[in-house]
Amino acid sequence: AADFIAKADHKEERFWMQTWKARIMEKAGKPQEAIAASKKALALAEKAENGDYIKINKDLLTKWNALN
Repeated sequence: AADFIAKADHKEERFWMQTWKARIMEKAGKPQEAIAASKKALALAEKAENGDYIKINKDLLTKWNALN
């Protein structure tokens, strides 16, 4: 799954793809990569003004105690 996400997100970063990457990295036992992906997703979602994904990523970062 991680390889698929890396290939799919290679050309243009999208907030929804970064959110899935964060979830996959969490399940793969890679918390730092999960946090980085979620922070990137949050920034992209804020730029796109997508309230749903802003909330999702803030919730994930809060869960991981990584919301700064």
